[in-house]
Amino acid sequence: MWKIRNPSEFVEDFIIAQTSGIVLRYENQVVPVTYIACRVGLVSRKVLTIDIYDVLGRGEPMVIDHLYLSAECYDVMVECAYENPAENFLNYGNVKVNSTVVREMYLLNRGKYNIYFKLKKVKNFPEPSLLRSFETYPECGVVPPTLKLICIEFECTPTTSVNLVNVPAYICSLLDGSKDQVVVAKFPVCVTIASFYNT
Repeated sequence: MWKIRNPSEFVEDFIIAQTSGIVLRYENQVVPVTYIACRVGLVSRKVLTIDIYDVLGRGEPMVIDHLYLSAECYDVMVECAYENPAENFLNYGNVKVNSTVVREMYLLNRGKYNIYFKLKKVKNFPEPSLLRSFETYPECGVVPPTLKLICIEFECTPTTSVNLVNVPAYICSLLDGSKDQVVVAKFPVCVTIASFYNT
């Protein structure tokens, strides 16, 4: 029989699926422990004490084992900026049809870890032909934790006359650096453009 001696010390930071049990001879038992990441900070080498008894749990523990649990909850601190700091969208202004214009968006990571980004065009854009004319360089990448801005270029070559104001064209997903890359945030990348034929 095994029993966790100090489960109450972990209630704030961890969920322990089972605090005692019996392991049959020549068998293993897996006890899931889940980290509750709700406070930014580090839990470092918190000692979980496991007492091992005979099958009936009598007397003093025969063996005492210690597991050290560590985990970290961090905040994603990525800032997004555009060429004009007063605007929160890609402003192409007035563009002649079949002319190519490039606008830039910048990402800055003020956190401690690499954050990855992935850009994807939206599905319900009001002008599908205009959306097809957009190209992004790069479409995905890494934002390292430095004070260096990551520049993303959005190239547009309108083929028809349109007038859009602050309409989402892309969704930017921010992903953590884990093996499975979990999405930690998403935000729209909006565009303003007035394209016209040369008369």
